[in-house]
Amino acid sequence: CALRLAQLPPTLSFHAQALLLGIRDQQGTQYQETLGRLGVIHLLSLSGLHVFYLLSLVRAGATYCRIPREIMNRLLLVSLPFYAVFTGNGTSVSRAIGLMMVQLLCEECHWRQSRLDSWSQVLGLNLLWQPYLLQSMGGQLSYLMAFALIYLQGQSNFKVCYWLNLISLPLGLRYTYRWHLLTILVNGAMVPIYLPVVLSLVGLAIVGQFVCPPLVDSCDWVLRSLYQLLDWLA
Repeated sequence: CALRLAQLPPTLSFHAQALLLGIRDQQGTQYQETLGRLGVIHLLSLSGLHVFYLLSLVRAGATYCRIPREIMNRLLLVSLPFYAVFTGNGTSVSRAIGLMMVQLLCEECHWRQSRLDSWSQVLGLNLLWQPYLLQSMGGQLSYLMAFALIYLQGQSNFKVCYWLNLISLPLGLRYTYRWHLLTILVNGAMVPIYLPVVLSLVGLAIVGQFVCPPLVDSCDWVLRSLYQLLDWLA
């Protein structure tokens, strides 16, 4: 999967691997630098959300086909670990899959527990697998943003943007040594659209590889134009 994504143009390739697989290579340094200068580097740490989008579509399709929810839950419990291995088991992806599996287990066993308990269990298991996880910026931001979103559920976009920016500020200063004056405004504009837009472009490009190669170049141009705008703002 990673090798297939690496065949995309550089801009699309970096974002596809970062958001779908949780993998960041050295070729994406310039994009991380741009997001870091604007104080929105945490957007790349919200990768794994596509897992929830994908499972929502699967469940909607199962409902339409009248497949019982219990059967679908068991199929997901079996298939999600294979999906994690298939995608390379990146930090953000494994976190998202772990949270989803805990949720499915609780539903199957009729257990009731808070989202914070689920987050804690997944973090504990991930630390057993990767003891140095929280010594990297990616691991710290990934779990910190997931932790913050637990308490920001149901809040307005402005409040979510404001608190995500404030919570990620210490880590941003620790690793990038800067805070941009436009950070809060850019967060307010970027958080609601960044992941849907970038994930849509990545999805179209992946499909375009097989059915319409010119579509890949168009998606790459749109994504590069977005970063040219962000560079100008920075």
